[in-house]
Amino acid sequence: MNRQRSLDISESYYLLLELICTEPIIQQTFSIIDSVCLSHGVKILNNTTPEFQRHLDMHWMPFLRAAVRAMHAYGFVPWRLMTLPTGDKVPEVLPAGTFRWTTEVSKDNDAMLSYVVRLNPGTRPEPNIRITPFMQPSFMVTEQSIMYATVSSPMSSAIESFKNLQAAIKRQSHADAWNCTARVIIAHEPKDFAHDQQRRELFETLSFRNPFAPTVAADANEVRITETFADRSMNHIPAVYTLPPHHHIETMPPLAPCMDIPFLHNKYKHDVCALVGVPPEMLPGLIARSCVQSTRSVHAIKLFMSHV
Repeated sequence: MNRQRSLDISESYYLLLELICTEPIIQQTFSIIDSVCLSHGVKILNNTTPEFQRHLDMHWMPFLRAAVRAMHAYGFVPWRLMTLPTGDKVPEVLPAGTFRWTTEVSKDNDAMLSYVVRLNPGTRPEPNIRITPFMQPSFMVTEQSIMYATVSSPMSSAIESFKNLQAAIKRQSHADAWNCTARVIIAHEPKDFAHDQQRRELFETLSFRNPFAPTVAADANEVRITETFADRSMNHIPAVYTLPPHHHIETMPPLAPCMDIPFLHNKYKHDVCALVGVPPEMLPGLIARSCVQSTRSVHAIKLFMSHV
């Protein structure tokens, strides 16, 4: 059980990285949040110079976009202060895949649980890592599911939906590959004959004559087919074979996956929208809802900016 749990947590970690880095639906929801919540950029209440505004747009806007993705993916924002060549310090979110995190019992504050971030071996050592929590940490254990446990993330429920969808798509592609491959299945059904006739049939069956060798009738049939089709076509030359006695071609049943891919895709899309806070109607295309805002993301950005 412990080994299976560790394997599921490791698999869920890489599935989560695929979700937040490359999965199209997740990327589209984040793009909607960026266009709605961060479309006007970062503004300071006091009058700022154009040079300082360019500094905010160049360094703080990418930081806020990465922070929105991190708070939905991990439940917290791991960041550090990066020193520019000019000597200015700007915040930077740790890239996905450069660290791992666990939920452990807190020893430094009054919280029961806390996030602990550890850099992956081979990455740059960075002792000054700051963690800004977005949600209360918890041990993400998925009960009554195909995975014993997942990595601690607000998207834990979407990880299993994504895994089921990808597995169904792979089975569909395997079934299509099987159904599109040309196969000929021949069945043998010997018939009961009289004694002498049965011996003649047995002698013909056990002879060393090639059963697929063309006969006189097959040659005549081939000539007729060639005159009918081959002379009128530039790329199709049919081949005719004669089956041995008491053999016939069987129809191979096609493979049909039992899982409903459109249903799984729709369920996954609604799970993602419920977790991120984007209406599902905004995903298919542009609609007359440009004023809809993700209230939770706006509140999280304001709260995060107050801690930086």
